[in-house]
Amino acid sequence: MKRANISICGLYIRDESQRRSKEIAIRKINGATSSEILSLFVSEIMKWVLAAAIVGDLAAYYVSGLWLEQFSEKVTVSLWYLLAADLIVALIVAVTVVINSLQITRANPVLSLKNE
Repeated sequence: MKRANISICGLYIRDESQRRSKEIAIRKINGATSSEILSLFVSEIMKWVLAAAIVGDLAAYYVSGLWLEQFSEKVTVSLWYLLAADLIVALIVAVTVVINSLQITRANPVLSLKNE
């Protein structure tokens, strides 16, 4: 399930970066640094990642609890495993955002705006 989330986030990030390339170019022309642009994108994407992690963790905890009731030997589900997986996914998403955004921020802004 986490693999699907990472794939969907990667596709969304790639699409969002391409869609907002003109905005990045205008921000760059107006004096924004690459780190400011990166922090803007990372903070926006992390809001979505946090919301998805909360919903996913609650659903996974509930469903795994129902599934584990079927067995005679009881095992407790630890939320720490879910939180560790969320942290790994958040790091992968952040690295993906930085890599995709760096490609656009390092490009010549004129080339992004030339398509208008």
